[in-house]
Amino acid sequence: MTASDNHYDISKAVSSAASTIPLVTARLRLAPIDHRFAQSVQRNIDSWEILRFLPSVPWPYQPDGATTWISKFLERERLGQSFGWVLTRIEEPSEAIGAITFEIKGGSWTRAFWVGVAYQKKG
Repeated sequence: MTASDNHYDISKAVSSAASTIPLVTARLRLAPIDHRFAQSVQRNIDSWEILRFLPSVPWPYQPDGATTWISKFLERERLGQSFGWVLTRIEEPSEAIGAITFEIKGGSWTRAFWVGVAYQKKG
């Protein structure tokens, strides 16, 4: 078994939990990434103030960027190469205001996260 095999096994376990167990605080919820969040991801990530820190995301953000990203993410998740969540507010559970992802890139796990500009610096 190689190190990457070990990462793959870990990702399967975490990915399985991530896709079934929402993480909830008094104000926020981490929900599994899926297509129901495409419009709010598109709306909240499409800012140079966010994308300048995400080098793998193209600027300008494409009109179908969120749908494309979610499709690719879900395929990588199915293969055990990624897992993650969208961040929502308790009072707006269908509005993705950010995301946290972990993916294998170049044989190593990487993480990325973002929060929409309108929701930043809120404590």
